Amino acid sequence: MTQENHIFPAVLAYYKQINRDINESDLLDLIRKNSGFEDSVVSIFKLKFKTKNKEWEVELEKLKSKTKEPILLHFLQILNAAVRTNLYQDEKDYIAIKLKPEFIENMPKPIPYAEIMVYNEDFEGCHLRSQPISRGGFRWSDRADYRTEVLGLVKAQISKNAIIVPSGAKACFYIKKPKQDKAENMAFVKACYEKFVCGLLDITDNIEADRVINPKNTVIYDENDTYIVAAADKGTATFSDLANSISKRYNFWLGDAFASGGSLGYDHKKMGITSRGAYICAKSSFYELGIDAENTEISAVGIGDMSGDVFGNGMLLFKKLKLMAAFNHMHIFIDPNPDIEKTALERRRLFENPQLKWSDFDKSIISQGGGVFDRFGSDIEINEQIRASFDIPKSVKKLNPEALIGYILRAKIDLLFNGGIGTFIKAECEKNEDVKDKFNDTIRINGNEARFKVIAEGGNVGITQLGRMELVKSGVKVNMDAIDNSAGVTCSDREVNIKIALSVVKISDKGREKLLFDMTGNVAALVLKNNYLQSKLIGVTETFAQNETAIFAKIASQMEIAKVLDRKMHQMPSEEEFLSLAIAKKAISRTQICVMLSNAKIYLKNIILESDLLRDNYFKTNHLLEYFPRQMQEDMYLHGIFNHSLAKNIIATEVAGEIVNICGISYFYKLRQMLDLKVGDAVKLYSITQEIFGIKALFEMLCKEDGVIEFANQARAIKKLQDAALFASIAISSHVNFDKTIEENIHNLKQIIDQFFKILKGSCCSDVKKSCCFDSQYTAGLKVLKSADIISICMDSFEKNYQQTCEIAKKVSDNLGYKSAISKIFAEVSNGTTELKTASIIASRLMQFVVKSIKTGEKVEKYKEICDLIASQASTDNLQLEAILDKINALNL
Repeated sequence: MTQENHIFPAVLAYYKQINRDINESDLLDLIRKNSGFEDSVVSIFKLKFKTKNKEWEVELEKLKSKTKEPILLHFLQILNAAVRTNLYQDEKDYIAIKLKPEFIENMPKPIPYAEIMVYNEDFEGCHLRSQPISRGGFRWSDRADYRTEVLGLVKAQISKNAIIVPSGAKACFYIKKPKQDKAENMAFVKACYEKFVCGLLDITDNIEADRVINPKNTVIYDENDTYIVAAADKGTATFSDLANSISKRYNFWLGDAFASGGSLGYDHKKMGITSRGAYICAKSSFYELGIDAENTEISAVGIGDMSGDVFGNGMLLFKKLKLMAAFNHMHIFIDPNPDIEKTALERRRLFENPQLKWSDFDKSIISQGGGVFDRFGSDIEINEQIRASFDIPKSVKKLNPEALIGYILRAKIDLLFNGGIGTFIKAECEKNEDVKDKFNDTIRINGNEARFKVIAEGGNVGITQLGRMELVKSGVKVNMDAIDNSAGVTCSDREVNIKIALSVVKISDKGREKLLFDMTGNVAALVLKNNYLQSKLIGVTETFAQNETAIFAKIASQMEIAKVLDRKMHQMPSEEEFLSLAIAKKAISRTQICVMLSNAKIYLKNIILESDLLRDNYFKTNHLLEYFPRQMQEDMYLHGIFNHSLAKNIIATEVAGEIVNICGISYFYKLRQMLDLKVGDAVKLYSITQEIFGIKALFEMLCKEDGVIEFANQARAIKKLQDAALFASIAISSHVNFDKTIEENIHNLKQIIDQFFKILKGSCCSDVKKSCCFDSQYTAGLKVLKSADIISICMDSFEKNYQQTCEIAKKVSDNLGYKSAISKIFAEVSNGTTELKTASIIASRLMQFVVKSIKTGEKVEKYKEICDLIASQASTDNLQLEAILDKINALNL
């Protein structure tokens, strides 16, 4: 059959996918009753894509006037939405149709920017993109409602891709009649996958010599569209080389960057990249609970098997893992009291031999009472070991396997590591049919029943968003799948962008292959840094979230207006609910913080791209260059990097990520609101502040304290640093010339700041530097601008040693010529903590005058007034520090 024969079946199949509740028999009866409807649809479609014209619109209106049924009128909107097809290309046994879903009413959300439907007698599939530049996996689906499946995955992918250049996409193809023989079926699946990929490339633009080339014999009703990439996913893990061979056949501009992870790319399973990201997030959650996950025994339940990339690698990362139970679609593995060393070696054996299943696990090393059971076998005897491990009542003597899994998921265990396929936890208010995963309906639990300390979401959609919120209320540390398992897609995107940069570099195939291999470790480090930074920010934000509710409400409204945030889809509070939370001084949920984090980055990235900010070379020589592994930061690769076709997108992504990760979700909003700045100016101001005061370096120093200090103390220090960054930006804003480059502003402002550094040089006592892990220059710079709050980084978050704080202030003041005033305070002050604290605050306030003195070149009159007050009181026996502080506060510094 040719493309023409597939027109109506393809349109009909698409309509059924976007209207899953419609009865297919009723739909077909309606079509039959409306004589000529099918022929008219085919005729209008052919007319629309024969040549670019308006006649098809006239014919469509005629057909609509004759069609009274609302369902059929809705059906006809697909003709409006279709913008490309391979109908008039060389004869093929499949048809590809590109659609703009925004032109179809009542579409399931999220509504994609564009999608391509590929239809054939043997298979059908779709590729959904949220933005022009989007990426996500190509999966082999076993669901007849494959578009519903892939749409849910796109939602997660959008959030996951907040930290990379492209937005979220997802593709899948569905085999209508699989072959019975396994080998024959795999060959059949590959053939269908090849046609599916060809269908996508048939109607995608190419780039030749920097010019966009439209497909031949293709009428186009949309803008140029050149970006489409494939990624391995469920059922297609070994198909990357096949996809790249198709890309080569089409002479597609991305070459072997089209499908990441092939033989000349980064193998996710060998790198263990996705599970390493999930491990970092889990380790961070345990740190928040005061548990060192690297050196402490961690009891665990797992979903998946050792042959899987995410689960298999994940089970090898924890050094002291006690895997008490695991299950997949075939087996239940139970080991009530595992031998940590022996079971780790056995899991590695299974991982290194992917043909092995849980049933091949060495039974001799499984502890008493354990075993491997068939998930759909006969009832399982409940012995004392299983009963004790999973809190099964004494009255229960036997359980069917599905019921036993339910008890396993409700057990009081440290970690749940999900590396499987399916949705296993929902909210109590949700029904199983809402989840749309029938296979796991009988084992799924509610979030309020779980008792894990931490959940690592290595797999996608393992928990509903409402389920996560219920878990958080139950005290479980859980983020979001888009946070925990983001490393895989981040790695793929790095690979694509590295290969695009290398495509214009004169390098041999062997040299390129060696370079890619040599950079593996650096690529992994760059990727995993995102998992660390995001999980750190989530923990810090959750700690202080109740103070941010009102601000988050405003940011959410801003993102909603920009169509970045969909409150209903993301289960976010309405404006009224936000207001109620703020009044009650309550916080949003940890999982809602994850949504805010991802969407804040997407929103910021989008508005940066729309600004003229990226003309400043500062971003090329910093964010763009630093995006690539250090091996590529050499002269021979710079042309490819600085002329990268996605350079602006990379810069916008990296800048947005840095601002949010370090300064917090609300920093950018507060900065713009307080100073009424344009987007570009606000980003400039952040960059200048960061360069002058080393905000990033300070943050990194604090992060090195992981495991050294309690998380609560680290979180307070990071929060004060975030506040300091905002205060510092505001403080220098009046001295910034936004018409000048970032480098010019940095040079001018450093002249002022350097005066202070010279004066302070050597004045910080070694004990303070040691306890704070801060370089004295950075400490000084922050103290200049944040005074008491920044000094309290030293005090509140570490040793609360006010005496050291006062000593720093004293030395600074002495060096600046204010010895008489400050010395008298500290000469007379007693050793009482309250008085020292008051004295420390006074010293901090006085240092604000010091800053003004540096800027104006003369002592301020108000400072003299305070000095006189101190001098007069210093001669008395009783120094009234509180009175001095009241006077200082009254002066409104």
